Amino acid sequence: MNKNIISKIALLSLLLIFSYCSKSDDPVEVNETETFTRVVLKVGGDTYTYNVGSPAPEIKLAFGEVYGTSIEFYDASDPNDVENMTLEVIEEADEHYVFYEVSGVGLNITSNSSDIIGAESKGINLNTDWTATDNGIGTLRVSLIHQPTSVSGTTRASLGGETDIEVDWPIVVE
Repeated sequence: MNKNIISKIALLSLLLIFSYCSKSDDPVEVNETETFTRVVLKVGGDTYTYNVGSPAPEIKLAFGEVYGTSIEFYDASDPNDVENMTLEVIEEADEHYVFYEVSGVGLNITSNSSDIIGAESKGINLNTDWTATDNGIGTLRVSLIHQPTSVSGTTRASLGGETDIEVDWPIVVE
């Protein structure tokens, strides 16, 4: 009888050992949520800052001029700990793309030679050149896209992916 009890205890111990060993020790992947609350657009020598919840400032350009521009993204949800999210966008260049949509004014926007290269061996539009080609008042919509399915489209819908942040900047070309 003691032999039977010892056998049952040994069997139970083995089952417990195997059940603990079969559990995966692989770390659980955590997908950190990116928060974007501020966009800083540098156009030539001027800086335009947008904060979520406030209107975007008006961008003024001169007809015929070419402007070197850059864009930066921040998480300013904690004013005591503002994080430059542009660094993460650069690290994950294959997963991000900045898309510019212009309406109401003549403005050509192209990736410049100092831009960061991402998916499809194409610049992600953090550094661009703008050429003001026609007078007018309009809107410049800037969208930071996460995991675009293409970076060759000409409309926001054709690029796929998710929008991390989108800003409509009023723009005047004189």
